[in-house]
Amino acid sequence: MGLFATRIRTIDDLFLHTLKDIYYAERQFVTILPEMIKKTGDAVLKILLSRHVNETNQQITRLDKIFHAMGKPPAGLPCETIIGIIDEARQVMSEIHDEHVLDAAIASSVRNLEHYEMSRYDTLIALAKRLGKKEYLHPLQETLNEEKEADRWLILITEPKANEYSGSYI
Repeated sequence: MGLFATRIRTIDDLFLHTLKDIYYAERQFVTILPEMIKKTGDAVLKILLSRHVNETNQQITRLDKIFHAMGKPPAGLPCETIIGIIDEARQVMSEIHDEHVLDAAIASSVRNLEHYEMSRYDTLIALAKRLGKKEYLHPLQETLNEEKEADRWLILITEPKANEYSGSYI
């Protein structure tokens, strides 16, 4: 059957596949965030990640509602990309011993996850529009906005530190 666990023949199938993909990603993300919070020494990053745990749980709830509106049980579809990003984040966290470098690495790993999620939510919004599923647009857009905001904060938190520790401007 190839890369996908189910056949994708229609835009509806593609929407459901993408929904399952992001559901899996969000559920995996919410499991690694507490590990990152525990390892970070930066108080602001710790607060941001803690806040994002709560946001991610709300995002999962929004996805649950979309599944229910579709008459489908909420279910994730394992995604090699997310597995790889999370494995890499765990490996990096285990290998870095300098607190400042670790904080920058954690923020970078979270940004990798955020960018993947933003891409998937953009895709879901486009597909929902194509399908005429206006009722899905608000929760998907709300989540996309949260992901973009988290990414902006991560940039603000890490950029000055990256400049400070590398001795150059990015």
